[in-house]
Amino acid sequence: MSGIASASSSQGQVPTSAQTGYTAGLPASVAALYAHSYDILGPSAYRDWKPAPKPWTICFNNSYLGNTWRASTLTEFSNLVAQYKKAGLVAKGISTNSNLDLPTQIEQMRDMIDVDHCSGIITIPTGTSGMNSVIQQAYNAGIAVVDDLGPTTSPYAENFDENFYTSGISEATFLAKAMGGKGNLLDVIGIPGETIDIEYQAGLNAALKQFPGVHIIGQVVGKVTDTIAQGAVLQFLSTHPQPIQGVFQEGGMGIGIYNAFHQEGRPIPAIVEVGSGGFTAVWHNLLLSGQKPNFYQLTDPPGYCMQEAFNVMARILEGQHPKNITVFYPPPAITAANIDQWWTPNLTPSTTAWPEPPTNPLPDSALNGYFTNGKAPLS
Repeated sequence: MSGIASASSSQGQVPTSAQTGYTAGLPASVAALYAHSYDILGPSAYRDWKPAPKPWTICFNNSYLGNTWRASTLTEFSNLVAQYKKAGLVAKGISTNSNLDLPTQIEQMRDMIDVDHCSGIITIPTGTSGMNSVIQQAYNAGIAVVDDLGPTTSPYAENFDENFYTSGISEATFLAKAMGGKGNLLDVIGIPGETIDIEYQAGLNAALKQFPGVHIIGQVVGKVTDTIAQGAVLQFLSTHPQPIQGVFQEGGMGIGIYNAFHQEGRPIPAIVEVGSGGFTAVWHNLLLSGQKPNFYQLTDPPGYCMQEAFNVMARILEGQHPKNITVFYPPPAITAANIDQWWTPNLTPSTTAWPEPPTNPLPDSALNGYFTNGKAPLS
């Protein structure tokens, strides 16, 4: 990060010196995520951040609301605002949605800076770098910015993220092994060009280098929405009669993919998903009927992820200092062996709910290790 201009905020400046040891105190499973990262690593811009006056105004700068994951994220944000308000830490919460329009999202964040005077802004940004300038404006105004599962290349934000590159490798490796190391794989992209898409695709391609017998037969775009994915896969299947043994996807499209193959009367391939409630219910029902589908899910539950991003924000506003610019968490897996721990009666094939982890994969005791002076904000 050499050469980065210092911020003018009285809160401090973006560190430009190298920092080592930022994985010290972290669980081994988390520390391993920093070995190969598409997120920027290094000293946090908030390592000297001063406490913000309470109660805070917390703002959610969202780029999309067109799928159930994003809707659940917004619901949890509202729940957390109420919880922290009851504790006397938050005065109000504000949220916006740009519907994937970058100029709109930038303008909405500017309003959060200049009009709403937010204490902190949680954002799921459009793209990796388009928001960098306005994020710096927020930082210069003394407003902390936390990216929730949508990291940017800005050194002025704190990323809370899954390492989607390593998750992509894990999911693609599962598929390749389930396929016996050979066959055709369909790649269903979520939202092209978003950070998650870039990392997942890099992980997929890296994994398949170890399985030369697995071939990507095609790509379709599902926009992280079951109905859109179902239509795209149906159209692909109608013009590709070849057997398809596996389907890689970037999350939130498992039901649509499953329904497309079922509707066409095609054999159900090995499928990976990202913690979908409907997909979990279908999987659970198939297992109850005696079938043994080759399914696998790495989860980034929307409620849990917003909880942790909000937790990171609250810690920064309290004056806790992150060791690194990126906070990675280990995504828990749903497998045939533990699905009964994840499935609950409210999860049906038509549900819009997402399964939340039976236990916190990153409890406060572990999250403390990411900070030099870590302490649970609601303790």
